[in-house]
Amino acid sequence: AAEAGALPFASVGDYLAAGAMAVPIMTREVRHFGAKTARELDLLMKKAGRASYGAAQTVAVVEDHPSPREIVDVLGHLSLGQAIEGELLSARLEKGLAIPEMMSTPFSEVALSLDEFLASLQRRPSIGRTSVKEMAFLVRRLTPRLLAEHGVADSQITQTCNAMFGEEKAGGAATVADDVPSHETLAACLDWLLSQCEQRDRVVVERRFGLGLTSPETLEEIGFDYSVTRERIRQIEKRALKRMRIRMRRVPLADHVTSASEAAWVSISDGRGWITNRQVDVALRNLDGSIQLALELIGTSLHGWLATTATRAAYGWVGPPVDPIQVRAAAVDRNRHGALTFSPPH
Repeated sequence: AAEAGALPFASVGDYLAAGAMAVPIMTREVRHFGAKTARELDLLMKKAGRASYGAAQTVAVVEDHPSPREIVDVLGHLSLGQAIEGELLSARLEKGLAIPEMMSTPFSEVALSLDEFLASLQRRPSIGRTSVKEMAFLVRRLTPRLLAEHGVADSQITQTCNAMFGEEKAGGAATVADDVPSHETLAACLDWLLSQCEQRDRVVVERRFGLGLTSPETLEEIGFDYSVTRERIRQIEKRALKRMRIRMRRVPLADHVTSASEAAWVSISDGRGWITNRQVDVALRNLDGSIQLALELIGTSLHGWLATTATRAAYGWVGPPVDPIQVRAAAVDRNRHGALTFSPPH
């Protein structure tokens, strides 16, 4: 602190008068003044304050205004890796963070000592100013949201973020725009997920799953248009799906699949509500590309989807608009009389 030149507080009294803001002001305005040093100084100042100004006055300041550390400590159980899970990072930043020491760092410590963390991050190979700015923005965006999720009041979030980052967060987490919009349909949800990919990656995925096309295209067909090998197209598709899986943790993709499944089933069963065992494979290949892409992202096989959408019957599958109970009754009647008396409802 002495090497930094002028200090933000001229006396113990000035320090104590700043209350909860004293620690973040010191860490922000004094170079190389870390969290450990700040805690040490804070204890010394409070001890000196009790001796000079009386214990009651010092305690009152602390109780009226919880320090940023006391507020952010509610996130103490979260590691950096847990806090940023589901966030889409640049390739450089993702690589720079990919060491256990960084990912296991408590997120609260990262937020409280952001400048120190960014300085250590910049010493990593291939990490430049752009990646450091990206990380700083990410921490500043996540902090109020995580605090709100853990029940911290908006007023305390505003005060805490202003103290730590030197910028107003008026209204707390409500003013921190969530970059994930709400979606009413599966198609809208997938369109947003695809928008998180590079343009060429998006086109490759759309062509592979036949989105907006009459049918899906093979790796060879797409590779021919781009003058690259099928293996290169496979790599591009894999990369795009990985990015989409990261972002899909923030959207209810499985719920959208459930909502769209009945209509998809009716479509592949040609409106009858049933398909035979011989027809299953062809029917599943004709499943809407949006459903197939969503199933690929959530890790559900086509036959797994079928098992949750329709009901297994003796010679195939039955689902809406057919009632499986009526089908079973018809099967029993057929066994008795040798004729199938069941007819699907209109």
